[in-house]
Amino acid sequence: MEGYWKRGVCALVVIVGLSSAVLAAPATSGADAGQTAAGPDWIVKLADADPAVRDAALKSAREKGAAGIPDLVAALKSDSALRRFWATRLLGELRANEAVTPLSELLRTETAEFVLREAAGALGAIGEKSALVGLRDLSKTKPIAAAPGLAALGDQSSIVPLVRALITAVQPRDRVALGAALCRLGCRAGIEPLVQVANIQGNAGSREALATLNEVLSEPPPTTFTEKDKNLSGWWASHGDAIRLKNEIEKAGPELDSAMQDFLKAIWSDDDESKRDAQRVLAKLEGIAIPYLMRELGGPNSERAAEVLSRMGTAGRSPLVAAIASPDAALRREAISILSESKAFEAGPALLEMLKTQTSPEDLELAFKALTILAPKDLAPILKEKATSPDRSQHAAAARALGRMKDDESVALIDQMSKALDGASGTEKVAVGGALLRGDKTAGVPILIDCLSDPDIAVRREADMTLVVGVGRYYGFDAESAESDRAAAVARWRDFWDKQKDTVTIDSNALRNADQFAVPVGSNKQILKDAIHDLGDPAIEKRAKAEEMLSQSNRLYGCPALLSALPELTGAARISAASILAGRVDRQLIPALRKLLKDASPVVRRLAAGGLGAFDSKLYEDEAAVLLPDLKAAFASEKEPHAKIAIAYALGRLGDPSGIPTLVEYMKVVRSAEYPKAAWVRDEAFMALRDLTSEATGGKDFGYEANASATARDAAIQAWEKWWGEKGKDFTPRKRFLKPKPAVDKPITPPAGKSGQ
Repeated sequence: MEGYWKRGVCALVVIVGLSSAVLAAPATSGADAGQTAAGPDWIVKLADADPAVRDAALKSAREKGAAGIPDLVAALKSDSALRRFWATRLLGELRANEAVTPLSELLRTETAEFVLREAAGALGAIGEKSALVGLRDLSKTKPIAAAPGLAALGDQSSIVPLVRALITAVQPRDRVALGAALCRLGCRAGIEPLVQVANIQGNAGSREALATLNEVLSEPPPTTFTEKDKNLSGWWASHGDAIRLKNEIEKAGPELDSAMQDFLKAIWSDDDESKRDAQRVLAKLEGIAIPYLMRELGGPNSERAAEVLSRMGTAGRSPLVAAIASPDAALRREAISILSESKAFEAGPALLEMLKTQTSPEDLELAFKALTILAPKDLAPILKEKATSPDRSQHAAAARALGRMKDDESVALIDQMSKALDGASGTEKVAVGGALLRGDKTAGVPILIDCLSDPDIAVRREADMTLVVGVGRYYGFDAESAESDRAAAVARWRDFWDKQKDTVTIDSNALRNADQFAVPVGSNKQILKDAIHDLGDPAIEKRAKAEEMLSQSNRLYGCPALLSALPELTGAARISAASILAGRVDRQLIPALRKLLKDASPVVRRLAAGGLGAFDSKLYEDEAAVLLPDLKAAFASEKEPHAKIAIAYALGRLGDPSGIPTLVEYMKVVRSAEYPKAAWVRDEAFMALRDLTSEATGGKDFGYEANASATARDAAIQAWEKWWGEKGKDFTPRKRFLKPKPAVDKPITPPAGKSGQ
């Protein structure tokens, strides 16, 4: 009997008389008028309101021992919750095997939470494994009540549902019950909630939490603390990795293994809520989950497994650090990317060791990128060696890493590399040119312009992105377009450079942001992937949430993922993607918007035109001129009214008024099979026309209203046509383009020995 109390399987604490939860239950004086059947006097008095009477009844029951079991079993059906509670507790003390079935039945029918907890504890104390069926069923709806019994029976398969319950539990006593059960099952996830509750003196359950910690830990918590630790929470934060349970799970048994296998299926599912729930639970399971996640590394679920491991602290990241030496290239690179993102400084030595044997440019690039964050001082001499090596295959990776370093020696090395590019590959040239721009050196611009003509499409793409982001100009280059189109764009870049090289400034911060966010990994990569997937979800709320998330993400962060997914998106998902891209005024997105002007969907074409028109105040005039041919071609072929109006408006915003007569014509349409929503068409055309001509007309609208009578509309339209006939020949829409910076005269350096006067 002593062991039953010592194990603490009952969630309620009896100090003197009953806990507050039990006292709140209904009690009677003398004979219990509420009982369903007559019983012995000591059974009746178990629910007496007088504690002295109750204590006498309990003493009598304990003296009867096994002889009183039938009456206690019968009392489980009493109408008094208090009587059911004490009958349940006594059956647990007596280890009454014959009570397993009625107690299991009580788990299904009982409505009083404190009785449920006691029944679960009693079944645990009896120790009959057949009780697990009822306890597991109870854990699905009331895991806190089931926790003591499951722990007492050593049911490791219940660890996952108990951890899930712990994540949402708020009340201190609930967290203590779950934490105690998990600790007794050998799961470390239970230690922290016990520490948190025990740390608050006088809190409900703090005494029980501290007693449980003393029971389950291999070494009891201290009673006095250092100045650094200050209290129990500080002690746990400082020494948690070294603190162990007496029965801590080192390897999952068959029951836990089966439960983990079933549970892990959720994290690989496409259901967002299942994935989020699974990831939260796995983070708590730490050491138990790590072997299962390690099995997934290198397989189809490697990316997500690695991401979950990265959030488990040092223990979780250890397998990722070990994976740096893996012969599996995909696993090795995924591990490096995630360790870099999570700033796992412990990976530095492994990465430095890898550099001694790895020569793959992709591996070198990833390792260098990670080390610029994790161990820049150790990386510097290696980069110097690679950058000056006779083996030029390593120069590109070294140059990109040097471009991310900000010290004077790195800048000097890049300058040295830029003067030794004779015979270099396009990959090396584009890396060196990009590194110069990242150091605010305009000398990289002509190198990158030359790279736009490289036969390697990857080199052309990188050069284009670096120029557009770093220089802040767009001249219509598309790495995948025909050679003649590429040559024309390169000629525009050369013309720009020849005329404005002395005024060009580099936005190195934008390039560094591009380096950081263009290729998201780990949790961020999965979040974007899930959001893009949800753009096509049948549920409107889910689509709206995904669109909002993608719209608000960093402009250099969400868009690359969206652009790469765009060819596969259809229907509502494609329209949502086009809307997001059109809402970003970012030169990097212009090529995508130009392509979307030819999309099969008129809604997408309309959005693309609107997105291009929005650049009217963000481009220089020579950049805007690049967009006009595409818009004119789209305007000529467009048949859908709303898309044609959007294209006409975009043309006007970029300085071409050729769409204005068409806008006036659309102001005349009336409802018909061709124009079922004629008023909407008229209104859109009028608003576009008014905005484009507001400066020339002095803000006049000539009395036009889309919903006015046909006579009134006709009169206003005639006024518009008269104005256009008189002014249209000389009319130019308002231009809001950026102005080139004036050339700055270079200061004259006086000859040596002269004062300069």
